Amino acid sequence: MLRQLVGGPLVTAAVLATALGVSFARRRDEKRRRAAAAAAAAASLRASVAGVPGGAEAAAGDGGKYFAVLSAEALKLLVATQPLPRVLFDLRPLDAAAADPLPPELAAAAVAVAEPRVASVLTQPAAWAAAASASAAAAATAGAALPGAAAAAAAAAAAGGPPTPHHLVVFLDAADEGRARRAARVAAAMGFQRTAVVSGGLEGYRSAAAAGSGGGGVSTGTVGRDALAALLGRLPLPPPPPPPPPAGAPAPAAAAADADATGSADDSGDAAGAGWGWQLQRVSALDVRRHDERALYGAVPGTLHVPADELPSALALPPAEWARRYHSDRPPASAPLALLSRTAGRAFFAAQVAADAGFARPLVLRGGTYGWRADGVKAYASYQPWEAPPEPEALPPEGLDPSEALVELLDLGLATGGVAGAAAA
Repeated sequence: MLRQLVGGPLVTAAVLATALGVSFARRRDEKRRRAAAAAAAAASLRASVAGVPGGAEAAAGDGGKYFAVLSAEALKLLVATQPLPRVLFDLRPLDAAAADPLPPELAAAAVAVAEPRVASVLTQPAAWAAAASASAAAAATAGAALPGAAAAAAAAAAAGGPPTPHHLVVFLDAADEGRARRAARVAAAMGFQRTAVVSGGLEGYRSAAAAGSGGGGVSTGTVGRDALAALLGRLPLPPPPPPPPPAGAPAPAAAAADADATGSADDSGDAAGAGWGWQLQRVSALDVRRHDERALYGAVPGTLHVPADELPSALALPPAEWARRYHSDRPPASAPLALLSRTAGRAFFAAQVAADAGFARPLVLRGGTYGWRADGVKAYASYQPWEAPPEPEALPPEGLDPSEALVELLDLGLATGGVAGAAAA
């Protein structure tokens, strides 16, 4: 009896210890398996984006769904034109930042914050107000200023409390010491899905400014709605002039007379004119408005859709991931890319981002969707994602002009005419 009383609990304890040991070993093995799978996935991602401009930087950052790398020129546009809600954090050590002020165009828009304080400044109104006020005072002392509406928008953002998840949160380091990437990971973990770092940090920005570079020398052009409608297959173009007759062929009047006399027509003219017509260059069109704008006010038929704040990271995705996320093929970088927003602000920012990603010819739609006035696309006033959407404006539709489209397409070199696509005169 005593042996049973002593042995029972001992056996139970031994069984329990064995079970706990097995459970611990399984959890350890599962943790190792997941770590190995994550490492393999990361290696696969790095390999798949090796040839994509910006892909290596995006793969190196595990900060969030929309981790991005901005060029110096894209940052300059983002600060100066306010194309979308954004906040810029200067993460350099505070003593170093005080000794080496930011360039004026950045200083007036930046909030200086020590890396350990990023989480509190992003979420606590008091911490945000203190950091924003100190940065504004330092910028004013340094004589930094933003022009007009951009300055007013920056002041309103500072007074309005910490950024929201709708903001593009940009982190600036001295060079690339890792502070910006770590801060981007912190912000992403807190729900900020649109985070970015600046390529090369402040050193890279200054080097690009000194070299006068922007977009790798790619200039942004514009395209009108008539021409874009033709490129998207929405507008037939006027027929080109008839091709010249082949050498030795009778004049059109003589050929017609012969046909009347014989009762049959010569097929040589049709053969000579085979393929005669306007050949339009392949162009992709990308709507960079937000999802709510496109859904509420309509979209230009034939356009792809990637919001402007997602575009820097989207263009770094491998083609398969782009297709999975955006349900379309990634536009080819070698072909012209038309970009459209409500008016043009976000489209010009997106054009710079596209140029940075290797697109050879970005084109901005003049007047944006506000001036489209066709295909049921409605005009509307600007509003932020946290504001109530405005009522559509009652503007009459405007017809598309094939002749205007043709003139511009020929001027842009996007249309050719003749047998086998010979250049139009």
